[in-house]
Amino acid sequence: MTTTTAARTIAPVSPPRSVRPTPAWWADLVGLAAGVSVLIVIALWARNGGVQQLGTEFATSVGRLTGLVASDRPKWT
Repeated sequence: MTTTTAARTIAPVSPPRSVRPTPAWWADLVGLAAGVSVLIVIALWARNGGVQQLGTEFATSVGRLTGLVASDRPKWT
């Protein structure tokens, strides 16, 4: 069995780019937006009769609410 090797050329290393730090308020804004999004989902569930169904169809109503909240997530993850 014969082994062949080829010479490799190494590309020059470019200097690192300067990365701007993320502002501290950005995390607060994203957290607030996520909280508002969940509140909107709960409000839509309540407006569609979710609270009234808690008395008669508790498991179905709570299951629908948990499914709605669980599906309210960013689509890029």
